[in-house]
Amino acid sequence: MQFLTTIKNEIPDWAKDIRLNLDGTIARSSLKPADAVGVALAAAYAAKNPFLIEQFKSGLSPEDVNGVLTAAA
Repeated sequence: MQFLTTIKNEIPDWAKDIRLNLDGTIARSSLKPADAVGVALAAAYAAKNPFLIEQFKSGLSPEDVNGVLTAAA
């Protein structure tokens, strides 16, 4: 999940807990990887964060992205 590294590199040191939680909530989730990334994409979409939307989209197939964004809308 290279996109997680890209996201973590953008998080400042004062928010290091968020950086650590990304691994715990996505990379080591009890969900299937695509499901965990899909939930993260839906949250990024709801938060209207273009950077996170693009990063999480890169971790999913086009079909999964379409399904997640349809559900989030």
